[in-house]
This record gives sequence, C-alpha cells and structure tokens, in this order.
Amino acid sequence: RCSRHRGTEQKLQRVTWEPKQPVLTIEGVSPLRSFSEEDFIDKVVHRTQLELNRRLQKGLVIFLRSSLLSDDGNFISLREAAFAKGFGIGYKFRRTGECSTGQEHKQKTLQCPVKLNCFRIVLPQLPEDGGTQYVVRVTVVGEVVLWNPTGGPFLSYRRFKKTAETTYTMTNSNSIPVTSYPARYSLLKGPHLNLRGILESRINTFFDDGTFRDAISAVLRVLNKPEDFSSQ
Repeated sequence: RCSRHRGTEQKLQRVTWEPKQPVLTIEGVSPLRSFSEEDFIDKVVHRTQLELNRRLQKGLVIFLRSSLLSDDGNFISLREAAFAKGFGIGYKFRRTGECSTGQEHKQKTLQCPVKLNCFRIVLPQLPEDGGTQYVVRVTVVGEVVLWNPTGGPFLSYRRFKKTAETTYTMTNSNSIPVTSYPARYSLLKGPHLNLRGILESRINTFFDDGTFRDAISAVLRVLNKPEDFSSQ
C-alpha cells in the first residue's frame, strides 16, 4: 500500500528479502548462494533508498515540455506550467527476489530484481482544471546491475534493466484513480511527445544518468565488495 506521508529518513526501515521457494536457474545466470553477496545487495538497496530520500527531500523537478501531444494528435500548450514534481522515489524502493550473477562484456555482474512504486508525479495545474490536482502514480520493475570492471575493492553501478513495462495511473490528489482528465495529459502508449512518452524518457534518464545513478554510486563507493566476489 502506498502511503501519502512524505516522511524523513528516520521513518525508513531496512527490509531484507528472504526467498520463499527455490529459484530456477536460467542459462547464463547463476543464483547467488553466498550470504556475503546477498547481505551486500540488501545493504546497497537499503542505503540507496536512504540516499534517494536525502537527495530528494523537496521532490524531483521534472521538465515536461511547453506543449504535450494529445490522443487526437494536437499539441496542447502548458503555458508557463511546464514542470512537474516527483515525490516518493525512495520510500518504496525494494528488492523483490533472488539476486543472480551474469556476465556483460566478459565481466561478471551482480543483478538484483527491484521495484520502485508509490512514485507520485504531481502535474501542473491549470485554471481550466477546476481546482483538481492531477497526479500520475508510477511503478517501475527491473534489475539493478553491478559490476567490477577495474578489479578494485568496490563494485560499480552498471545499469538499470527494466524487466516489465512501467505502469502509469492517473489519480487525483486523494489517490483516487480518475478516468476522465485533461486531453493534454495523455497516457496513451507509443507517442514520444505525449505525457507518458515524456515521463518514460525522464525516468530512463533518472536511472541511467541522473539522480538514481548518483545515489547508488555514492553508496557503492563506501561499501567494500563481497569477499567472495571475483571479477571473472
């Protein structure tokens, strides 16, 4: 359940994922059996959650565009309100399953399934909205991929690999889903210049080159890699 409370770091608690059933082995990917590697991943996820909250106490400013594409193919101006704000990025960042090892560019990787939900994007409110504040709820599912290409004492963030389609749900400020909302806020899948397309692009940047990369990299710089992790 997503809470509307914008709490502080003191409200967050570490969550350790415990497997409930055997995990199937996929060719080219090996389940982790080492406690040190599993514990390391738990620490990385937890501390990244804290770091995201520290960095984003006032929310994440998201530039949309001066105009957005509607479902009927028209661009609708946002006038001076071209910015949205994201909240809750770290509050529900969780590990969701068994981690594994793999290989990319002949280098060993650690990859861990995670979910980021309860992420709220507060959209610009215009006079014609009649006082309604529209909010998009976003859920992102994927894997955090770490590696050690230099052979040094610390692992590095390689990338975030989405493993499911990101979901977008339009609600009002009371978290109630709405089916009727302004044409400028199209959540139609496909177009790159409608609201969904712009948000998808911004979220990809967040993981690849933005705040998430910076936060998890800061965490990895102070956590020694697991003793039994080798680069090959």
